[in-house]
Amino acid sequence: MCVWQDSQRPDTIGANRRESQRQRGTDMAKITKEQIHQLALIAGLQVDDDRAESIAARLASVLEALDEIPSDAIASVEPALVFAPYEATHE
Repeated sequence: MCVWQDSQRPDTIGANRRESQRQRGTDMAKITKEQIHQLALIAGLQVDDDRAESIAARLASVLEALDEIPSDAIASVEPALVFAPYEATHE
């Protein structure tokens, strides 16, 4: 059994995020090329400015589309996949 705090319930997470964005006047879909460079660095990748701008635009589109999905529409949906760490077997 899973016990959620009110602010962590799946049916309120998206609504809370959108409300906090409205209060701060920010938009999650606004991704900068500097943020892409930082994420690439964390992942051990190098990305030039043109590629970073392209990635930022694509990621912003995806985040914008995801933000349009009502949180109550997905609150009861279970994940389709379970990710587990890869364990190499020695043969």
